[in-house]
Amino acid sequence: MPSSIRAPQALEAPKESVVSRLLIAPLTFVSFLLSLALIDTRNTSLRTQGRNAPSQPTTLLGRIGDSVHSLVYKPMPSTSPYAYISAPDAKNGTAKGKGYEPWHWHTKQRQQMKAEISDAFAVRMWVLYALLGCALSSLVGAWVIGRWMLGFVKGLM
Repeated sequence: MPSSIRAPQALEAPKESVVSRLLIAPLTFVSFLLSLALIDTRNTSLRTQGRNAPSQPTTLLGRIGDSVHSLVYKPMPSTSPYAYISAPDAKNGTAKGKGYEPWHWHTKQRQQMKAEISDAFAVRMWVLYALLGCALSSLVGAWVIGRWMLGFVKGLM
C-alpha cells in the first residue's frame, strides 16, 4: 500500500465559548419552553371557547381582559389545526356497524404538535425580549434598592 494515500484527519468540532454554554443556550431553551407554554395555553383556551357558548364577563376586570383578548388574538378558523375535533360517533350515538373504527383523541395530534412548535418558534424572540427586559429591570431595581439601603445605613452612622 503506498504511503501517499492516507485517510483524512477527523476535524474536531469547534469548541463553544463559555458565554454560549452558560448564557445563550439556557436563555434560548427557556425562551422556547415559555413560548411553547404560552402557545399551548392560548390554543387550549381557544379550543374550549370554540366548544362552549361565550359568556359575557360580569366584572370590570373581566371586561378589560375580554377587550384586550379581542385585540390580541384573532378568531380561530374551523380549518385550523387547533380546531376542536368532535368524535364522529358523537352525533349518531354509539352505532357500531361494519367498518366501524373507534375515534381517538389523538387523531390530529401530530398536525397540532407541528403547528404549535412552529408558532412557538415564531413567538420565541418576543419571549426572549421579555425575559431580557425582566432581567434588566430586576438588575436596575436591585441596584436602586442597594443604593437606597447604602444611603440609609450611612445616614444611621
